[in-house]
Amino acid sequence: MIIKMMKKYERELNEFLYQHNLKKEYFLAWIPETYSDIEALEKDSFLLCIENDEIVGCIGTYLSLEQKVVRLLGPIIEETYFYKYIDELYHDLLKTIPGDVHEMKIAFFEENNLCRQWCEKEGFEQYNAERTLILQQELFEDNQEAIKTKISPFEDKYKEGLALVHPRGVFFTLEELIEQISFNHHLLLAVENEEVKGYVYYEKAEDNTIGEIVLLHVREDVRGKGYGSLLIKKAIRSLLNEKIKDIVTNVRVDNYGAQKLYKRLGFIDKETIYAYRKYLN
Repeated sequence: MIIKMMKKYERELNEFLYQHNLKKEYFLAWIPETYSDIEALEKDSFLLCIENDEIVGCIGTYLSLEQKVVRLLGPIIEETYFYKYIDELYHDLLKTIPGDVHEMKIAFFEENNLCRQWCEKEGFEQYNAERTLILQQELFEDNQEAIKTKISPFEDKYKEGLALVHPRGVFFTLEELIEQISFNHHLLLAVENEEVKGYVYYEKAEDNTIGEIVLLHVREDVRGKGYGSLLIKKAIRSLLNEKIKDIVTNVRVDNYGAQKLYKRLGFIDKETIYAYRKYLN
């Protein structure tokens, strides 16, 4: 049967998400990799597939009302039960999505064949593919940059300048990006003559095992001048100083310039994530 998330299943759902999302054949983007971050994940939106009072599948959402986009946290369903539950689970989920949301997105590894086949059947289209890169720490060269620019945490006085750098269509809107700032989520700006030249947004897992450079953007008119490298290095130093073991980032497969920059700093290929979307009526 399919039920709405219940408090009594919270610990079991944490374990289910953690165990399955570590496997490439089940992996879904936007679900955290560490157990502590999964515990902190908002789960009120989840629907559960229950067999013999145990979770065998689930689906949840990350909703951006500002962008009018919903991102799927699932479906993750054990293979034996996939076709039994997938259609009912999806249509039950659709009933919970606000009517003014016009786009649905999902992302997964190529090995997640059941999810890919279901997406294509339901009319999703592939719109992006991102390569996950991981830092080989022994290859990271912490040499000084030629440019001298202030790198500082976000302050409200820089919001207008940040808006000129932050592109539309990325995971977070400008307001959502600023709201994310916390002890584990950092937004650093490259500022010169009180002008924002670029920014890096990075985060670390609750258990300090994984760090991720989530967003890096440089103002279009000053690209190629070293600001991106300066920002990345600052983020890497900060994460390494906190004894983070693995540092990862995701780059579009056709963004050769960004890949070249990251690889020059010591990142190597790990895997590729495929992103699909569907426009809702």
